[in-house]
Amino acid sequence: APIGAQQLVGLYLELLLILLLREDEKPPLSPLVFASKESFDNHLVSQIIGFMDEHIYGTLSIREICEHVNYGKTFVSNTFKKATGYPVMQYYNMLKIAEAKKMIREGIHNYTQIANRLCFDNPHYFTRVFKRICGMTPKEYQMSVWADLPE
Repeated sequence: APIGAQQLVGLYLELLLILLLREDEKPPLSPLVFASKESFDNHLVSQIIGFMDEHIYGTLSIREICEHVNYGKTFVSNTFKKATGYPVMQYYNMLKIAEAKKMIREGIHNYTQIANRLCFDNPHYFTRVFKRICGMTPKEYQMSVWADLPE
């Protein structure tokens, strides 16, 4: 074994025990109190959007979102749509496309790389979603951005 391996194991075990003891000493979380249903809904939607932002370069399902906020699919879907006007997963795709637009404007990545970074199944699906949300293909968007640049 490398020099000091036994000491490292001992230190890590000691650190684990300290962390476990501190976790037991934490006071229980007090429940959040909201002045109205609207403030609760806004808080829930903010939590969901924050979670989506954290996973913009990954994939999410409605099930994972519901598990994160500890509410059922129907409740989350209805509350989110009422607050934003969009279904949860459509909003998530809109966030991804907004990020794609930013990446296109930066001009560092090609469309395939952007699709891969944003975890779309393939570049064709990415283009289809982009066109559905923006009304133009990524290439058309890029050309419109470049047309607006001063010479």
